Amino acid sequence: MEGFAIMAALKHAAGEPCTIYTDSEFWINVITKWSITWEKAGWKKKGGEIKNLDIVREVCPLFRASQATLVWVRGHVGEEGNELADQWANEARRQHLDAARS
Repeated sequence: MEGFAIMAALKHAAGEPCTIYTDSEFWINVITKWSITWEKAGWKKKGGEIKNLDIVREVCPLFRASQATLVWVRGHVGEEGNELADQWANEARRQHLDAARS
């Protein structure tokens, strides 16, 4: 999942300036726009529950405290960096799930 990959990149950057490229316009919006409103509303939104709220609540403060810039790139068009990012996102998800099961 892209949220885990962004979280891992933010942790790896350790507060240093960085640019994180993602094909997930959804996660860019969650982190930079929607979460601000949700947080002010007590982590609620119109229209139902916030999916992956545990991830949202962890990645958003990391981003806000960072010097990171999120950049959207078109996904699944054979761009080498994007394909590698997909592999890393899948690996981050697997590691998170394995840790949760332990």
